[in-house]
Amino acid sequence: MCIRDRYATSEAKEVAENVLLYQRNIGGWPKNIEMHHKLTDKQKAEIVGQKEKTDAIFDNGATTTEMRFLGKMYKAVKDPRYKDAVNKAIDFIIAAQYDSNYKGEGGWPQVYPLREKGYTSRITFNDDAMIHLLEILRKVYHKADEFSDIVDDATATKAKISFDKGVQCILNCQVTENGVKTCLLYTSPSPRDGLLS
Repeated sequence: MCIRDRYATSEAKEVAENVLLYQRNIGGWPKNIEMHHKLTDKQKAEIVGQKEKTDAIFDNGATTTEMRFLGKMYKAVKDPRYKDAVNKAIDFIIAAQYDSNYKGEGGWPQVYPLREKGYTSRITFNDDAMIHLLEILRKVYHKADEFSDIVDDATATKAKISFDKGVQCILNCQVTENGVKTCLLYTSPSPRDGLLS
């Protein structure tokens, strides 16, 4: 079975319905949800009631995994809801990125919107979160693979800017010893506290 055919199956469509259901109104997804489980009407109603929750996250592949899946679904089925969900998630990624008001410009917190205290507001390299976000943004600005039919020129341009800022953030997180860039600062302070101060 070709990959495109795999995403056109009734089983894939059922999973896609769950993925759409779990997407938070802000655009991302919570982590550690097994999207392939059949849901009862009661469970679906409970999930709909959680749409306003602010637990969308980039940790453990959350948000980027769902985006890739819906992108592949859109290529196979052309359901506009999949396209809309992916574009909403792209906007979420770009909105969550630290801007020039923070020393950690270009990085992403683990959870967005930001929490008042704790590590979740720090730039997140954990579980390859930063790498997964950059991989998605690169595909988006190239209009490549599962995002080829989804992204317009304006979104591709925003994704390229966001990607470049993310790469620069990684470079800025390198530790400098005696004027030489050495290793990556893996656990960074909160941008509110000042990165690399």
